[in-house]
Amino acid sequence: MTSCHRGGYPRFKSWRERYLPETCMLKAMRNKIAIGFLLSVVGLAGGSGVASAKGCLKGAAVGGVAGHVAGHHAVAGAAAGCVIGHHRAKMKEKAARQQAAQQQAAQRQAPRDTAPNQPVPH
Repeated sequence: MTSCHRGGYPRFKSWRERYLPETCMLKAMRNKIAIGFLLSVVGLAGGSGVASAKGCLKGAAVGGVAGHVAGHHAVAGAAAGCVIGHHRAKMKEKAARQQAAQQQAAQRQAPRDTAPNQPVPH
């Protein structure tokens, strides 16, 4: 039986270690996964206060399905879909603002039917 402590007789801390032995590599991998998960949660929680999620949910859903179908990469597909969906939503919003600005400029420059000092016929 192998244990991760250095030298000497392998000691058992619990029934789990006695009957479900784990190698040092598995323990290290589990610890790295836990640390990576915690860091990603902290990173997402820190940056999500102000950002809007327009397009992210729809893109994440589509990307998750596509990633799963492409080879069990649903999480990577969802992340990429979120980025792409957010980018497309920003471009759509920018185009709508430009179109509204063009319409307002066209309304300001449109010729009027009557001059300001002439009486309007009844």
